[in-house]
Amino acid sequence: MTEHECPLCKLTIKSKVYYEDRIVTVLDCMKCKIPMAVSKRHTMKMGLYELSHILNIILKLFGPAVMLHTDQRSIPEHWHTHIEVVE
Repeated sequence: MTEHECPLCKLTIKSKVYYEDRIVTVLDCMKCKIPMAVSKRHTMKMGLYELSHILNIILKLFGPAVMLHTDQRSIPEHWHTHIEVVE
C-alpha cells in the first residue's frame, strides 16, 4: 500500500482529537472507539526522537496507566498504536 492509498495518511478525522502536531495525531479509532496515536509519516521506522515525543504526549494525555497495542493488523505499513487506559 502506498501513502496515496493509505487511510492513515489520508486520515479524515471524524472522531475526537486529543492532540495533533507535525509528528503525531492522537484521536479515537473509528473501528474500536479507543484512543490511538498515528504517525504523520507513512513508515514503520520510527526515530528515537519521534517515538519519545509520541510516548511523552501519551503520558501527558492519559497518565502512566496505559497499555500500548502496536499490532499493525489492518494497516501494516503505517506506524500507529492503540492506547488502552488501565485502572
